[in-house]
Amino acid sequence: MSISPDHEIIWIACLHEGNVHQHSSGIDEIIDYIGSGKNRYAFIDGDIGDGISHLDKRWERTSQTKESILEQYNNITDRFMPIRHRLLGANSGNHDWKLNTFGDCVKGVFCKRLEIPYGTVACKLIVNDTRGKLQYKAFIHHPFTGCINSTNADPIMREAMETSQVKRKLCLQRMGDCILNISAHFHKGRIAKPFQGLYLIDDGKSIKQKYHREANPTAEYIPEDLRWFASLPGFLKKHMMGLSGYVERSAYEPVELGVIRSFAVAGKITHMDKKLV
Repeated sequence: MSISPDHEIIWIACLHEGNVHQHSSGIDEIIDYIGSGKNRYAFIDGDIGDGISHLDKRWERTSQTKESILEQYNNITDRFMPIRHRLLGANSGNHDWKLNTFGDCVKGVFCKRLEIPYGTVACKLIVNDTRGKLQYKAFIHHPFTGCINSTNADPIMREAMETSQVKRKLCLQRMGDCILNISAHFHKGRIAKPFQGLYLIDDGKSIKQKYHREANPTAEYIPEDLRWFASLPGFLKKHMMGLSGYVERSAYEPVELGVIRSFAVAGKITHMDKKLV
């Protein structure tokens, strides 16, 4: 994918189109945001449709806003159509994959109609500049199982422990040449920055302190502690007046709603943050 060396990428996941608990106006806000900025792009990392059919034990008539699964994927495709030239690709998530008996709606509807690359469940995004020169690589994954969680009483420690879990899960994928590693599924926005730690050397006469410098984003191997890691929030609200969907019935905790943003200057990622809606 060829884009300007100075750019912003919006990492989106867990849209759950068709679920009545979807934060629909938040999705519209993000779509408007992507379309309004220069060199602003997006990648969608799975659970694009809610994918809950009447054969699923979680299904109930009052929790679905679309009459059919196909309607879910066509509708969410229509919503993203105005910014399709800003979309770098899309993955499938566990909700999407449940429908594979009937066909791949992310590949066959969403990506096909928008004419964007399909990454299956996990993919690498090769980010080149407009002359075709490599800027960096990103690994993007939507696991089907697992969670990130902590029972620590201190909210600062809870977030730190959950961030560490995200980093560990993504490190286990062994994508050594990807300076940016993204995971969806957990509905929690967590960002682990590169850690430029201390090390000691000697010159034969004395001990000297040195610090790891930022990684070369085009290197064949990038040390784990010098990479960026992030898990993505989503767009599924827990509580609604007069309704009780499977999220509420399963006693999941309320989560942040929004996206993660990464910013690059001269082809290098300079920072990442959450944009909540």
